[in-house]
Amino acid sequence: MSDAPDLSFFPSERALAVIDDQPEPVRARLHELRTLIIETAGALETVQRLEESVKWGEPSYRAVGGSPIRINAHAGASDKYALYVNCQTTLADSFRATFGDALNVDGSRAVVFEVAEGHDANAVRTCIELALTYHRKTKR
Repeated sequence: MSDAPDLSFFPSERALAVIDDQPEPVRARLHELRTLIIETAGALETVQRLEESVKWGEPSYRAVGGSPIRINAHAGASDKYALYVNCQTTLADSFRATFGDALNVDGSRAVVFEVAEGHDANAVRTCIELALTYHRKTKR
């Protein structure tokens, strides 16, 4: 059993509307990512607050001490979706170093998934953890 404090989660109806406006099956995959982000944040002792909002037209998730995560269909494609991170961070490089070819890391800002294949929850959870704690680790 974890001693992590309860997570204060501030959901956004607008973010949910953006997800719900996506065609199936992208919509279902984005809901899966959203749930994984919330669950991962709740399991981290260093994250007490997670805010959901809409940035650049995409659902965005931010924890104090972390770097924002966004989710959406990839480049408007109906067969791909992505988890986006700030391109000014080293997060994409960390994802590549950790997972190599096991994840499709696109440039400096996205991990792209095929809708039909889904995503490896364990790998994505690690990416989420790295993003939600990014600034805490870079300040050490």
